[in-house]
Amino acid sequence: MRSRTLRGHPAILRVRKRVTLLLMSVRPTIDEEHACIRMLQAGNVAGLRQLYELFSRPLYGAVLSKGVPPSVAEEIVHDTFARVWERIDDIQLDQRSVFGWIRRIGVNRSHDLRRRQGKVVVLHPTGEPAVDSAVDAQALDQVLAQEQSDMIRETLAQL
Repeated sequence: MRSRTLRGHPAILRVRKRVTLLLMSVRPTIDEEHACIRMLQAGNVAGLRQLYELFSRPLYGAVLSKGVPPSVAEEIVHDTFARVWERIDDIQLDQRSVFGWIRRIGVNRSHDLRRRQGKVVVLHPTGEPAVDSAVDAQALDQVLAQEQSDMIRETLAQL
């Protein structure tokens, strides 16, 4: 007898959609967003903690809506905030929400992971292959996500 997966079952999809919408429903004001960004641009890591508190849940919901498993979605959220920290000077404050920029980083990361579900070649920082054989993309993603999660935790612990 074949086992059926419930992942694509219509009832599961409806519940997932409701949870996603609920997680995305809490939004801060633009002034709160911009205050966090200004803190980050000034080098204050407390701004990262506030930004994470404001956007981690809605970002998690947005990533889940792309069909990513919950454990991977958590890693993508952590990775996204690490990238926000690295690229904070790229954001230009205007009357638009900062969440759109953050969401785009997270959604792009989820698409990248889905494209790389096969095999990948590990690249050295110089761009040359570091190994001759391909490695499992999921194992590589787990290592990278763990490193980035550790970096975020260390940064938040400094507060």
